[in-house]
Amino acid sequence: MATVLQDAGFKVDRYQLAQQASGNILRSFLPKDSCKLAVGKEYNVFADGLAKAEPGIYLVGLDTHVGFLVVGPDGFRMMHSSGSRPWCVVDEGRDDAHVLQKSNWRMLGNLTADPQVLKRWLRADKIVVKGT
Repeated sequence: MATVLQDAGFKVDRYQLAQQASGNILRSFLPKDSCKLAVGKEYNVFADGLAKAEPGIYLVGLDTHVGFLVVGPDGFRMMHSSGSRPWCVVDEGRDDAHVLQKSNWRMLGNLTADPQVLKRWLRADKIVVKGT
């Protein structure tokens, strides 16, 4: 995720970012009140809530992983670097997003809905990594 964000044009130290807990990664980009945390929520309840979420590109922090959720009118897709087979970047739908399903801790933040995030991105302002 850190490399993708840097390659997308965010001015961020990808090494520092990659060493952080997922909550710190989200809060490096978004204000705390823009991040929604769900702990212990059953997966289908969580996924049904995403169907009602504002469209956009979300950062998603999990127990031990991070990724992107692309939410649109037809549901969501999770993009992340798999930590197991097939050992590559994957694009998964609701039923195939096993790491999202298994996580007890899920934090979401919509990168594309926050005007300040977009301004920092367009101006190439440095993103200060939280937790360092």
